[in-house]
Amino acid sequence: MGMLGGSPVAFVDPFGLFQFGIRPLEGTPGMIGNPSSTNIGIFHEHGFYEDGSGDNVGFFGDDGNGHVGADLGYPNNKDLYERFGQHYDDGIMREAQDMIDSGNYDLLKNNCQSYADKLRDAYNDIVMQRYNARFGTIVNTSYLDMLNNGKRH
Repeated sequence: MGMLGGSPVAFVDPFGLFQFGIRPLEGTPGMIGNPSSTNIGIFHEHGFYEDGSGDNVGFFGDDGNGHVGADLGYPNNKDLYERFGQHYDDGIMREAQDMIDSGNYDLLKNNCQSYADKLRDAYNDIVMQRYNARFGTIVNTSYLDMLNNGKRH
């Protein structure tokens, strides 16, 4: 599974190796708001793999429809990013990235922050499915959904 010293039983890499970060939007003097479930902060939210690949992923609306990809300014703009929150197993996060559909970009309804939420949700689904397959359905996923609704991970 390539856990880099992680726990194959818990399906989690304790070193994390993937983390989200936010930076000011281009052309703005700074960030307004904080990461929240409303996804209307004035900043760009992005994810970073720290497995030595240098890969990063986010959702951009610069072509009208939106596209998933790397921040082309990275690593030159890395000092603009404020990393926050939980660290995630990068292998599982890559699986999550492969399975979600970004949809079309919409500044208010489906933006970079929405995409980050989709990544977190898909990641949590993968972890829960593996846990339940290994140990049986011990944790009710609707309870986890209730815990995760309305708050940032």
